[in-house]
Amino acid sequence: MANHRWSEADDKLALYVYLFGVEKLATTVTDLARSHGIKPGSFRMRMKNFQALERKGGLVNWSDQSEKVFNRYRNTSEEELRALVGPEHQG
Repeated sequence: MANHRWSEADDKLALYVYLFGVEKLATTVTDLARSHGIKPGSFRMRMKNFQALERKGGLVNWSDQSEKVFNRYRNTSEEELRALVGPEHQG
């Protein structure tokens, strides 16, 4: 799998999984990442961006895009954020 160029949609998906998990998506983090062309380890690292942005550990650096997505959607309800990550994740 080549290096992935992260889109805002990818960041929203990683934020959703960070905040709410994968239970309602009926998949695993590994399968979800792969289905979007993202290496599972890279997806997990992106989730750590959000952990760091909450000042709960995680990474010391994060992307500007992740910060913008976090600030815009961190207080969005689970249902609304799941709708934003796409119809294929509506369960």
